[in-house]
Amino acid sequence: MIFLFSSEENSMSKFQLNLEDLSGTPPPANSPLASTQQEFAETMRNRPTIVIVVGMAGSGKTTLMSRLHRSLTVEKSIPSPSAQREAQREAQREAQREAQREVCVASGYYVNLDPATKSMPFGVNIDIRDTINYHEVMKQYNLGPNGAIMTSLNLFSTKFDQVLEIIEKRASDAGNPLDYILIDTPGQIEAFTWSASGSIISEGLATSFPTVMAFIVDTPRATAPSTFMSNMLYACSMLYRSRLPLVVVFNKTDVTPCEFAIEWMQDWEKFQEALEENNNQDGYYGSLTRSMSLCLDEFYRGLKFAGVSAASGEGVGDFFKIIDEARGEFMELYLPDLLLRREEQVQKKMAKVRVGAKNLIGDMKNDPNGDQNPNPNPTTQNNNKNNINNNNGKKLPETYNSTFHGDGLIVSRMPYTRVESPPGVVKNLSVVSFGASSFSNFFNPDNDTDNTAEEREAGCVDTVVCAIRGGINLIDTAPWYGHGESEKVLGKAFAKIPRNAFYLQTKVGRYEADPAKGKMFDFSFQKTIDSVNNSISVMKCGYLDVAQIHDPEFSPNLDIIVNETLPALDELRKEGKIRAIGMTGYPLEVQRELIERSSVRIDQSLTYAHNSLHCGGELFKSFQPFLAERKMALLSAAPLSMRLLTTLGPPEWHPAHEGLKTASKKAVEYCVENGVDIVKLATIYSCSFAHPDGIATTIIGCKNVEECESALENGRLLLDYVNGNGNGKGGGGGEVDIGRLPLSDKEKEVLGHILNVIFGPESGVKGIWEHKNVV
Repeated sequence: MIFLFSSEENSMSKFQLNLEDLSGTPPPANSPLASTQQEFAETMRNRPTIVIVVGMAGSGKTTLMSRLHRSLTVEKSIPSPSAQREAQREAQREAQREAQREVCVASGYYVNLDPATKSMPFGVNIDIRDTINYHEVMKQYNLGPNGAIMTSLNLFSTKFDQVLEIIEKRASDAGNPLDYILIDTPGQIEAFTWSASGSIISEGLATSFPTVMAFIVDTPRATAPSTFMSNMLYACSMLYRSRLPLVVVFNKTDVTPCEFAIEWMQDWEKFQEALEENNNQDGYYGSLTRSMSLCLDEFYRGLKFAGVSAASGEGVGDFFKIIDEARGEFMELYLPDLLLRREEQVQKKMAKVRVGAKNLIGDMKNDPNGDQNPNPNPTTQNNNKNNINNNNGKKLPETYNSTFHGDGLIVSRMPYTRVESPPGVVKNLSVVSFGASSFSNFFNPDNDTDNTAEEREAGCVDTVVCAIRGGINLIDTAPWYGHGESEKVLGKAFAKIPRNAFYLQTKVGRYEADPAKGKMFDFSFQKTIDSVNNSISVMKCGYLDVAQIHDPEFSPNLDIIVNETLPALDELRKEGKIRAIGMTGYPLEVQRELIERSSVRIDQSLTYAHNSLHCGGELFKSFQPFLAERKMALLSAAPLSMRLLTTLGPPEWHPAHEGLKTASKKAVEYCVENGVDIVKLATIYSCSFAHPDGIATTIIGCKNVEECESALENGRLLLDYVNGNGNGKGGGGGEVDIGRLPLSDKEKEVLGHILNVIFGPESGVKGIWEHKNVV
């Protein structure tokens, strides 16, 4: 059996369907695949009216919104249409309206979609400015005012399902029913009406509520026939683009009455006379205006309009009456079309499901072990091609997921390193990766007494989501981290992230710290199998991209790893439960020996604290060339050397020798004296080695969203450096060009002093420590 979820707005439904049925004929008409038209229409009838208010800059749109807000909230002068709809007979309706005018007034809900407005003259319930910082968008994406408005709307539209949920919740409050939901849009009208985000927002609203478009016209300006015609053409284009009922609202009638406009729409000859009287309407433009007036004659016949003064409030009652009429038009004419389009979408989805089901049945018949391999072909695990372009032409990794990442602008700011691991499978790894060891008390003692365990866990989940949404696409964890807690937290986070949006690697071999609970190290064949299966189950991830041998230097002997651990991982790889095999550990000589002895293909190596400020390029002297000969990827972790290069200082158990601890403390103090952040220096330095022939990625532990955003920003700073900036190869070859690093002159000076003096060759400081077990 298969479970399918229909994501149609407000009709989330769960269905159990038989694969054989799906592979054949479509479901019958009475199938529970979607709500019936009758049920959907009935739901719509009981919902408030959405009014999307659009208008050109200066038309008085926001002022009118303020007046509507005052009429509904302060003056309470508009009768409630929801109460009126309860009347059963037309004869009783007028009497009931008068009887209920004082006690049953209309209520409103207000949404602002203009990110550039400085202030709102009325209170709003949902404000785009609470989510999107317009000026930061201009700054981060190097955009002008209009481009920033469109980008802000694009970003906001990716979260509009959450806005709908909020509106749904408020609209469903039976004790305090809503009548109108007023949506204010940007004054740059084309930013909403002709953008993809505008279509997404308006269609999302229309599939959930009766929706009307109100086009605000600046009446004094429209006295010129050409300006009037421009407004009408814009109104006509919005009607056909949105496929929603349209109301034309002539504003500022206290300055210029709108009777002339109504007369022009109802009497073609009157408009022609106005053209003749206007001396500026000769020639080609006048001829075009006359022709267009003929074309729009049919448009005028069905057009609803009202005259309003936002300043005095005159005509507001007529406005709401026209809106109610347009709502009826939506229910009578537009809803059937909406239902038809909705049914077509359902049928298209079902057709895809049937094709997928038929293919799945064939695969299951041909592959008796198919249920053990959720995705046997590692080259097709993502729904995106390698290095696809976003709409700005920038390269995006294969882990880019348009549903999760949106338009890809944020992802495109992260530099990626192209590696083949295993050979033949191309990955583009973010230069900064997420280390989930931070979800334990190894480096962060559990002294958070201000938050409950549930709140701390929720914070960890938010941190993972922040990392992947920000462009990080590799997560590293282990059963040892928090003795299972790290993997449990990741399992909850992955419920919010598409599986193809990240690579996941965990480890085998190291487990419990308490001997009473079991072995700390167990590299046996069966334990390795059980560990991988348990990790997949706990994290609910389907498969692992890489399974790594955790700290093999602490194995009783290396024979067990060669004869049991590696063969077990190779078997799991053949089954499709893992895609690649990795080696980890601090002493490079142990990794080298195991790689040389193994008959099983090892795809990558991960080491830690070997590419930090104090290491002097030790990693590149012999080990990196050794891996390159075998086409193995090299990953690095702990650029801060497990808190050694932080103002907090190393934990008590830190294995570094006293000379290195003393020198590291000097480096930290030197940075503090010069007002430089050593965390930024250490991170930028380590990540700058990113290159296909260098470090594939640097893994950084982040225990909260703040630390995650800092790591993301440091990674983004390296975009030009890693990409070569036209004159280099980034960090390949084990050398860093300090002059090209994205640092200030002061930061470069401090970095140079740390590398050449504090940890330089003449300092006598040994940058590598002897490996020893740490509990």
